[in-house]
Amino acid sequence: MKWLVVFYSRTGTTKKVAEVLSDLLKCDMEEILDTKNRMGFFGFLRAGMDAAFEKVTVIRKMEKNVAAYDGIIIGTPTWA
Repeated sequence: MKWLVVFYSRTGTTKKVAEVLSDLLKCDMEEILDTKNRMGFFGFLRAGMDAAFEKVTVIRKMEKNVAAYDGIIIGTPTWA
């Protein structure tokens, strides 16, 4: 099977997990990139406000064609 690891990481933790998975499975990896700056404390607040008001964010176009893969692993942060 041909796998793709797709992930979003604001602080880098999910990115590290995605890199490990990609290395173990020997598969491609694609990062979901937000068009807004969400780094640091104010980025965290901006993300929280957008989530609270159910604002949809714009992401950059992916480079990989997901239709070319048999399976996709999606990694996201946990904001609990």
